[in-house]
Amino acid sequence: MRSAIIVYLESASRSKLSFDHLEEVENDAGWNQPGGARVQTLNERCIGIVVSVLLAMAVGCAGDAGSSDSRDAPCVVDCFDAGSSMDAMGNSEDAAGSVQDVAALEGDASSTPAQDAGQGIDASRVDGGVAVTPNDVLLRTRLGTIVIRVDPESAPITAQNFLQYVDDGFFDGRDGQGQTIFHRVISGFMIQGGGLLANGQRKATRPPIAIESMNGLRNLRGSVAMARTMDPNSATSQFFINHIDNDFLNYAPGNDGYAVFGEVIEGMETVDAIAAEQTGAQDVPLTPIMIEEAVRWADAQ
Repeated sequence: MRSAIIVYLESASRSKLSFDHLEEVENDAGWNQPGGARVQTLNERCIGIVVSVLLAMAVGCAGDAGSSDSRDAPCVVDCFDAGSSMDAMGNSEDAAGSVQDVAALEGDASSTPAQDAGQGIDASRVDGGVAVTPNDVLLRTRLGTIVIRVDPESAPITAQNFLQYVDDGFFDGRDGQGQTIFHRVISGFMIQGGGLLANGQRKATRPPIAIESMNGLRNLRGSVAMARTMDPNSATSQFFINHIDNDFLNYAPGNDGYAVFGEVIEGMETVDAIAAEQTGAQDVPLTPIMIEEAVRWADAQ
């Protein structure tokens, strides 16, 4: 028991993680001010982890004997849930929002070009040796561009949701409501954006979607997944790009995980540059990183 607790605490401390890093966040007047407090200190989170592990062991809950990583143990409360109720902004998500109808979204996704046989590649355009597909999205920032290949076959609900935000001009402000930013940046973990303005205000979103973390896609370096609250079916617009392999974010028995819906096919050097930016309170970059453009790559100028 003692060794299991030590391994768990060391992994939490080494990874500098708490659940609020991947939660969707709401506006907070002091969110980007120096000295802004997190919901919990590291000590408090560690206490929560210890208590959770002890309780799990007390009821006879054991990890998967075939797993070498305690974070993958199906019955051990993972670092993102232990001791965290809401994120640093006190987010309670949109109380009026309901999970979008799965059947309706699947119907929409099935009609996208990538789902039609023989239309997966747009042979009319090739950039840098990479064939452009209808589901490739270009994100432009002051630090460079990132091209994300969305996977509607593996994650139809999530892919359709993300592409709709792109087409609506939500991320880059073409909707007239302002550009969103990468608001949480943690080198050696992930970069998160797509929901907040530079002043910390949250943009209004469509209703949340059903989670698709069981699709077989994994949270590896360069993969793109949806941020959410503690409710698995709460993702709206915020997404994150994994800076490293984060296996403990994958679905497993007892762990809902985070739904991967695409991968970076160009621009990981930009992801690295964003991850290297200096941050302040709540891992917010000191110099805002705006999403200046977010469009289908085939439509980019």
